[in-house]
Amino acid sequence: MAADPLVDVAVGLYAEFGEHATLGEVLAVVDRCRRDLDTVDHPVNPERVQRLARQRLTDHSNDR
Repeated sequence: MAADPLVDVAVGLYAEFGEHATLGEVLAVVDRCRRDLDTVDHPVNPERVQRLARQRLTDHSNDR
């Protein structure tokens, strides 16, 4: 397991979406999701980041 749980999220999503997205695209989506969900009152939850990133990557792959 990586020290940063979002690394595990990105690796898992790349394994799932690697045929439709580059590693750079997956990392960018995960980072945008982290920033979108991270607030002062509620620190980022890796599971929520994973779900949002999976949805965005699914939408992206369906648009291709």
